[in-house]
Amino acid sequence: MGLFRKKVKSETKDNTNIDGIEIVDLEGSNDKVVNTLEQRKEFKIAIIIGVGVLLFALLLPKITSIFTKDSIFTYTDEVNEVVNNKTVDGMLEIGKEEGSITAKKVKFYNPLKRTNNQISVTYLPNTGINNVDGLNLYVEIYNSNKNLIARVKFTNIEKLDRKVQGNYKLDMNETLYKEAEYLKVTIIKDEEFSNITDTLTCTYENIEGNSKVYYKRVYNFTNNGLLSYNISKSVSKIDINDVDNTIIEKYTKIFSTENDVLKKTNIEGINLTDTSIEYIVNLSTLELGNSSYKKLYEQGSIKRQIELSEESLKWMCE
Repeated sequence: MGLFRKKVKSETKDNTNIDGIEIVDLEGSNDKVVNTLEQRKEFKIAIIIGVGVLLFALLLPKITSIFTKDSIFTYTDEVNEVVNNKTVDGMLEIGKEEGSITAKKVKFYNPLKRTNNQISVTYLPNTGINNVDGLNLYVEIYNSNKNLIARVKFTNIEKLDRKVQGNYKLDMNETLYKEAEYLKVTIIKDEEFSNITDTLTCTYENIEGNSKVYYKRVYNFTNNGLLSYNISKSVSKIDINDVDNTIIEKYTKIFSTENDVLKKTNIEGINLTDTSIEYIVNLSTLELGNSSYKKLYEQGSIKRQIELSEESLKWMCE
């Protein structure tokens, strides 16, 4: 192989000047020097690229933390599902106006403690939303140590009108209300509520006249919180020889009325007798229709949150 190099001039036998071309052999010593310089240059470029990749890998955790802590952006599996603005580890400090969390195009800001153990947060939808329950938004409450102490699904609202703000209110147990320091909005999809990993059983007995009324609630939890609960209620005479059936008849009517309400929903396992009623509420599939039934707790509620609330009402939980 050769390299062409232009020569100044040459003459032919007929004294005509032409440009000459000289062929240089690349296998000479000078060309070996050229090849060595090229190799060194390529080696340096390879080192620079390698160092750049290594630095990026080392700095990646820092870059990620910037985008998940106090930035207006949040790293999520689905980009822009949740956008944080001036938050503390993705949370809003209760009682401070600064900061906001926008989830599924709904902006949440200005969380406040109100009277009667109630916490509120202002929301402002950027677009009209008809199926609020389908957003799968959850309002979470954290204590000063940034530990989760309560979770409530953002629901029970028929629809959201574009640019019309409102206040979402959370009724808290007194203990949790005092502990509450931060508020966060997250997204938990229905499929993330799968296998039941824990239960909580709460019971209550009441003596009324010559009868005992017994209530039992079994709450079923997944790793993401409450999924369903089983309800059973019954009434029985303390003295079976007592001929007064006034209390029994009273609760027979109460249970029958409750059964009529439940039949307007898709609540499962309804079993009614003259002295008892049982049923199962699956919160992930619950459809209330035009029923007046009120859920005891929202899907995703955590165990401690329910236990404290039940015990404040004199129920026994274990």
